[in-house]
This record gives sequence, structure tokens and C-alpha cells, in this order.
Amino acid sequence: MKYLALIILLSHAYEISPATSYCILKTESSFVHIKGDGGQAIGYGQLHTNAIKDSCKYLELDCRNMRAIKYRIKTDHRFAIKLSLTYYKTLLDAFNGDQTRAIMAYQAGIGTIQAGHYNWTYFAKVKSCENDLIEMSNKE
Repeated sequence: MKYLALIILLSHAYEISPATSYCILKTESSFVHIKGDGGQAIGYGQLHTNAIKDSCKYLELDCRNMRAIKYRIKTDHRFAIKLSLTYYKTLLDAFNGDQTRAIMAYQAGIGTIQAGHYNWTYFAKVKSCENDLIEMSNKE
């Protein structure tokens, strides 16, 4: 599993589930470093500009030069993963640890979820991935 050690380390540092972290990234991009949404979402975590800004703020990074940050996300996969998991952490904090809303907000945006528009399909995909991981670990 690609970048699993990094995902586990960052997840423990942020006190978030490594399985959920892995599954969000897998659901977003299947670990293919692609550009979605016509090039607006970037990296393994398919981050949009506001998500990148939230992550930079949390990490106390200067992100005034968004073009340079986006270039780094495209070229430094570890940095891209760190920003993605940092964004998920900021969502968990914003929703007082409510994993369900944080997962849905990762895909839909915090304002969408705060307005009560939930994406149960995305949440189900992430949870299905987690169940697959549990099933694989039980077979070993």
C-alpha cells in the first residue's frame, strides 16, 4: 500500500484513524497523482484552494504564493499527503470530532455540510474501504 508508513505516522501525530486517512486518499484519487475538477483539485487528496489554505494555516506555512504551494503538491507527494491529512484534521476539529461530517466535508466542503447538505455516497465509499482493510487484516 503506497505511502502507508507516512499515512500511519501522520495519522498518529494528528490522533486520527490511519484507516480513515488511507481510505479518504484512496477514495479521492486511488493514489494516482491526477488533477480532477478540470484541474482545480490537485494531489492524492484532491485538494481545492480553500482546503490548501486551511492546511497551510494549521501548519503555520506561508501560502501567499499559492502557485508555488500547488507546484509543490504536484511534485512532492509526501507534502501532498501531509496537506491532505492536515485538512482532514482541521475538519475533525471544526466538527468537534464528528467523523461522519468531517469525512463528508472533505469531499463536499465545510460550508456544504454546515448547511445540512450531506454526501452519504462519498461517506459510504470511505467506510467501505475501511471495511475492506479490516477484512484484509482478518485474513492474515
